[in-house]
Amino acid sequence: MGEVGLVDDLCIYCTSCVLNCIVDGCIAVVRKRNDGTVEWFSTPEEVFALLKDMNNYRRVATISRILPDDEAYLRRYGKPCFKAENTIR
Repeated sequence: MGEVGLVDDLCIYCTSCVLNCIVDGCIAVVRKRNDGTVEWFSTPEEVFALLKDMNNYRRVATISRILPDDEAYLRRYGKPCFKAENTIR
């Protein structure tokens, strides 16, 4: 009773075992990404920080792919509609 059974061969590094474990540091997962980065996490706080960093990287890559430069942004959305006299002094 109270045991968590893990099978290394079936692990897909989804972080759910670390999130569901009530003891911090009880389960430590180390994985190597395709780009060579080694990730290590054993607490829910580390999992959330890792997932946030991964999502930020993907978000920036997507924005850069859609709008690679200022000209692409202006072609897509046009010039800003504000007047110079409305600036704060």
